[in-house]
Amino acid sequence: MSKEFDNIHLSKESLALLKHFADVEEIPSNQSSENPCFDQLCEYGLIETHIIDYTDDEFPQPIYSPYRIAELGKGYLHTLKSEDEFKKSIRAMANSAENIAKSAKQQSDAATKQADIAFKVAKKADIKGWIASIAAAILTIIEAIDHLDVILSLFQSFIH
Repeated sequence: MSKEFDNIHLSKESLALLKHFADVEEIPSNQSSENPCFDQLCEYGLIETHIIDYTDDEFPQPIYSPYRIAELGKGYLHTLKSEDEFKKSIRAMANSAENIAKSAKQQSDAATKQADIAFKVAKKADIKGWIASIAAAILTIIEAIDHLDVILSLFQSFIH
C-alpha cells in the first residue's frame, strides 16, 4: 500500500461504508448520528462534511453539508483495488509456476520410466548378446573338432 495510507486501519464496516460512498454522490449528515464508522472515516479524512450554516436558536448549532467521499478516500479505494489486482496477478503467476512444476515433474517421471525400460531392454539385449557369443564360440569349437582332419592337413601343408 502507498506510504500515505500506511497509518489508515479501517474496520470492515468502515471500509464497507467507504466503498458505499464511492457508489453514491453524498449521504445526508443526519444519517451519521453516533455511527463510529463515520467518525473513523472522518478522522482519517476519507470522507468530509463542512459547516454550511448555523441555526437561529439562542445557542446556534452548526448545520453540516452532506457527507461526500474525499479525494483521499478515492485514492485509498483505488490503492486497495490496485493491491487486490496485484495480489491476483501474483497468485495467477504462482499457480502458473506450480502447474509448470507439476508438468515438469510428470515429464521427469515419464523420462525416468523410459530410462528404466531402456535399461531393462539393453540388459536383456546384453544377455542375449553374451549368449549368442558363447553359442558362436561353442559352435566354432564343435565345427573345428568336426573338421579336425581337414585343419590338420592344412597345417601340414604349410609346414612342408
